[in-house]
Amino acid sequence: EFRAAHPDVAVHMIEDTQDGVLAALRADELDCGFTALDPDTLGDEFAATLLWEEEIVVVLSHGHPLCARSQVTFEDLAAQDLVAYRDNSALRGRLERTMADLGLQPRNAFVCTEMGAVRAVASKGLGVAVLPRSVAELPGPPVELRPIGPARLTWPIALVWRAARRQTPAGKAFLQVALESAERTARPDLR
Repeated sequence: EFRAAHPDVAVHMIEDTQDGVLAALRADELDCGFTALDPDTLGDEFAATLLWEEEIVVVLSHGHPLCARSQVTFEDLAAQDLVAYRDNSALRGRLERTMADLGLQPRNAFVCTEMGAVRAVASKGLGVAVLPRSVAELPGPPVELRPIGPARLTWPIALVWRAARRQTPAGKAFLQVALESAERTARPDLR
């Protein structure tokens, strides 16, 4: 939508970790970023809006014993080898903090840097994984999905920008298009 409305503006996209996105915003290398965090945790340096929260699901190989359950608990996850993300991953940090609050620790058996690889390794039965539902449901090797329960784990998606930064006209226009688009877009349902 932005490119159609502003065809003469160059758009540069950088994929990075949550910490990398925030550092690039601090350094004025980005006008804004999409990241997986709760805007209320940012303090005064950044402005942000929560676009939606997506459900995190457990990804299992066909025939895995946990497939017999309607949901997987954090205690179940702690007893399994996990296909995890690298140390600075926001999703890994969110899972580990949630489990630590329950007195649990994950058994990170495999470490991958990309969600598609996490899903592929889990499909082979080498461990179980947690992924945002939208990623877990993408085409790929066959897997079984189960919700985490009874307490759910969610993945917040926020649009973030530096609060004190004077936005360029292009930056302001992009923020406006992104926020309007988010208002019109259906949020994924938690199942």
